[in-house]
Amino acid sequence: MDPISSLFWNVFQNVLGNRVDAYLFGAKNAAEPPNVDRDERASEADDEVDSPAMPRRFESFDARYDIERLLTYVEQPVVHLLVEDQPSTAYNLPGYVLESKTTGEWFVFSRGRLALEGTGGGYQNMEGVIKILRAKDAKIVGWVIRKSDMDRLEDGRLLWPEARRDLIPLLSYHVDDERWKWAAMKREFDKLTRKSA
Repeated sequence: MDPISSLFWNVFQNVLGNRVDAYLFGAKNAAEPPNVDRDERASEADDEVDSPAMPRRFESFDARYDIERLLTYVEQPVVHLLVEDQPSTAYNLPGYVLESKTTGEWFVFSRGRLALEGTGGGYQNMEGVIKILRAKDAKIVGWVIRKSDMDRLEDGRLLWPEARRDLIPLLSYHVDDERWKWAAMKREFDKLTRKSA
């Protein structure tokens, strides 16, 4: 066989062999670079920061049953009620952060016990917590937080000073379904937290 024919025959065998390998064994051609575009690499870098493998840095507390105990440690308490922007259940669940105006010390309280929607146990728990906070002259401020940030905050992977940079005041939060769900939550928050004259 002449050298040119031999060259074409070798190329044909390589191509055919790679295709048969890929068909039989799912092997990819090692000469091909992996197909990763810039956006995927950027999201992988973000995932490293947000990965569940990131160690927990602090504990969060039960929103209903730990508040009285921790209020004894906090001077000039401010409660930041955090309502998730996307519902994690049928409701947009609130959690909160108890912070000292004097020392800057803060404690995160998880979602699941309180509600600004409905009339059941979550709403009744909210009324009870508000009553406890009023007895301690705590200031209560409402915010909307991205659900992903709330997840990370509650899991101890996002510090409160970092989370508060992206908060939106609850009473000025704008969404397209304003007439329904969010308007009702804003009214309930206002009703529960307004100081009686």
